[in-house]
Amino acid sequence: MKKVILTSVTLLILSGMLTFQNSNAQGNNSRLLTMILEKMAALKWDQTNVDLGKIPQNIPVKITYNLTNSGTAPLVITNVQTSCGCTGANFPKESIEPGKSAVVSLTYNASSTGVFNKTATVYANTNPGIITLEFKGEVVEAGK
Repeated sequence: MKKVILTSVTLLILSGMLTFQNSNAQGNNSRLLTMILEKMAALKWDQTNVDLGKIPQNIPVKITYNLTNSGTAPLVITNVQTSCGCTGANFPKESIEPGKSAVVSLTYNASSTGVFNKTATVYANTNPGIITLEFKGEVVEAGK
């Protein structure tokens, strides 16, 4: 009987210690996450979705997306990947300091007539680290 009581008390103490240790670790993780997020770049876009309307065939169109680093750390855009070979991307290669602005520009080569919806994915040191820019419109024969 003494062994059962001793084992039960030991298990109860160990359980309490593990619970305390786990909650303490979670508290430390939360504080660490908060500190990291406070020192991150953040993107504020003027717009992320552009409607080009009707555009003439075979005349490239440039779309610009204005952004501001609204975070507390320098912003680094590592890549901009377009959804097709018909779109080129230009983005700042140098870091953007907090409070400063920059431009991501896309050039769409409208070679085929018809309605289109395209995207470009921006990869940066932000949370979330992936932002999708969109543009749409309709390519019509030149002169119409």
